[in-house]
Amino acid sequence: MTDRQQLERLMFYLGDVREAQANHNERKRTVKDPLELKNLVREVRFKWDALDNLLKALRQQGYKPVKHLESETNKFF
Repeated sequence: MTDRQQLERLMFYLGDVREAQANHNERKRTVKDPLELKNLVREVRFKWDALDNLLKALRQQGYKPVKHLESETNKFF
């Protein structure tokens, strides 16, 4: 898998996790059925696990989390 594919996969999982968390946060106050709430929590946990597995695979391939410094040209945008 290429670097670009790995990063696109990471971006997809991040978006998926954010969406699941937003859905959970929005509905947890209105849901009265404990089973439905349990399913919402399970969905968020499942997606976080998928993201964690991807990050673990990237680390095993030698990638390291690094916060890159902004260059002067990036500050203009």
